[in-house]
Amino acid sequence: NLEKKWIINESERYYLNFKQQITLTKEEQDFVNTHTIKASVSEEWQPFSFKSENNKAVGISSEYWALIAEKLNLKNKDIFYDTFTKQLESIKYKSADVIYSAGETAQRKEYAIFSKEYLTFPISIVTKKDENFIENISNISDKKIAVGNNFTAHNILKNTYPGMKFILVKDVKEGLALVSENRAYAYVDIKPTLLYNITKYNFD
Repeated sequence: NLEKKWIINESERYYLNFKQQITLTKEEQDFVNTHTIKASVSEEWQPFSFKSENNKAVGISSEYWALIAEKLNLKNKDIFYDTFTKQLESIKYKSADVIYSAGETAQRKEYAIFSKEYLTFPISIVTKKDENFIENISNISDKKIAVGNNFTAHNILKNTYPGMKFILVKDVKEGLALVSENRAYAYVDIKPTLLYNITKYNFD
C-alpha cells in the first residue's frame, strides 16, 4: 500500500525504512567522525549508479547511499571507475571502502563483507525478436552468450554452466550491440538495466 509505505508532505518524501534512527557505538561514531568513506561508483550502470554531466554520482543505488550518508552524517568521496572489474579491485585492494550496487557471490565474499540486500531484481536474457522464447538459460548453453565481465550474472553463470561460451563485455551497451549485430545470441543482465538501456540506445 503506497500510503503506508511512503511518508509524503510538503517538506519531505522518504521511505519508511529510513525513518528509524541508526544507533552507533562510540567506536563506530569515532570512526565516522574521523574518516572519509570512499565509494566506488560505476561511470555507466544506469539506472543504478552512474556519473552525471557535473561529475556527481546519480541513480537508484546512489540515492540509497545518499540517504545513509545523510542519516549518519558521513563524509563521503565518490571515486568513479569505467569498468566493474576495476570497481571490484578497488574494494579488494582497499583503494575504496564501499560499492553500493554489487551482488553477493562466493568469489567476492573472499575479500568483501556484504550488507543485507536492499534491492533485488531477476537476471534476464535478451535476444533478437525473431528468436524463440527462452524459457531457461540451459536451453541456450551451447550458444555464444554476452555478459558483463565480472558482473554478478557472469559469476553465477560461469559457476553453474562452466562449459558455456561467454563473450565478456565492458558494459550493457556493448552487450546489446553484439546481440543486435548477430555477433552474440543473447546478452544476460538484471532486468531493469536491460530495459533502461534497450530504450536509451534504441535497440528496437
